[in-house]
Amino acid sequence: MKKKVLALFLSMALFVAGCGAVTDENTSDDHALPIESPPVDNTVLPFTDPVEKIPEEARAGFSAYVGENLTLMGTMMWNLYMSDITGDGIDDICATYCTGSGMISKLVVVYDIQENRGYKLSDRCTYDYMIEDVLSDGQLVISRTDWADRDNVVFGRIAFDEDEIFFDDGLDRKGLSFKTLKLFEDAAVYLPAGETGYGDYFSSRDFSEIREFLLCVDNDDAELVHGMGGDHETALYRMSYEALYDILVKIYKEQNIDKVIENMDESYQDGIAVCYDPEDGYIYREMDSFKPFDFHSEVVNVDKNGNEYTITYEVYSGTVNTGDPMSTVYVTIEESDNRYGYSLVRIEK
Repeated sequence: MKKKVLALFLSMALFVAGCGAVTDENTSDDHALPIESPPVDNTVLPFTDPVEKIPEEARAGFSAYVGENLTLMGTMMWNLYMSDITGDGIDDICATYCTGSGMISKLVVVYDIQENRGYKLSDRCTYDYMIEDVLSDGQLVISRTDWADRDNVVFGRIAFDEDEIFFDDGLDRKGLSFKTLKLFEDAAVYLPAGETGYGDYFSSRDFSEIREFLLCVDNDDAELVHGMGGDHETALYRMSYEALYDILVKIYKEQNIDKVIENMDESYQDGIAVCYDPEDGYIYREMDSFKPFDFHSEVVNVDKNGNEYTITYEVYSGTVNTGDPMSTVYVTIEESDNRYGYSLVRIEK
């Protein structure tokens, strides 16, 4: 089925200047997909039909999702396409948005009409994402632009993987899911080198070596107790003992989790803390800023040897790529009989 392309006309000159489309002369060859760069110019197509063909319920859900999840000032739509991203045979609403005042970023929103569920492809202050074209097979062409180096533009596609969307730059992942690569990113960024085969990777270390990892791990699913602001000078999250046990024992093969708990902070101090409350069985994670999260990484290679995979991460300090990575980390994982499918073998730096 031929995909319909919709676009909104944006008349504000300042907005167009801040959110102009990239051109293919700036495209990086690193991990480029084996597709031709789309014919892109800075001409915004006039509004055309058939937006009315989108079901009313889906339009309302899409608008509600955008309103709840894109909250910065200056949020405006750049273009809108229809394409089946989730693989259910029904076209999803796919749109590029520019958002922010002063620091303008671009992101892609995908709304699943069938499930009435939205997804964001966004890395503010690290990358801009923009829908550039739709191919004959219905897949969208996405550009990823580096905030720190606007000439570094990579074309790729949107991948739908385990109920999340990711930017697929064409790297051979040797069959690993995007979610698995994301799962071990915290290990690459925050954990010291070492092996898990002895069962004491965490319990044998000074707590200062693993505090930031425990502060960040599984943060997407952690429960927010309160944020910073008002009467609170810190942000406080909590996760259950069972959730931490599941991660440390099943993924990282820790055999003495009680010792890890004993080594935790007794109270909040010096900006961050990870404490255990035996009365309610929760691990509390408190911080006075989000500086512990000011790192990011990129997967640049995956090797497979039997049932082991070695993932190469380049780790950057801050939220933007400024020059060379601060470190290159090799994380080896193996296939395992747990709900994640993999466990850690070693970290090399």
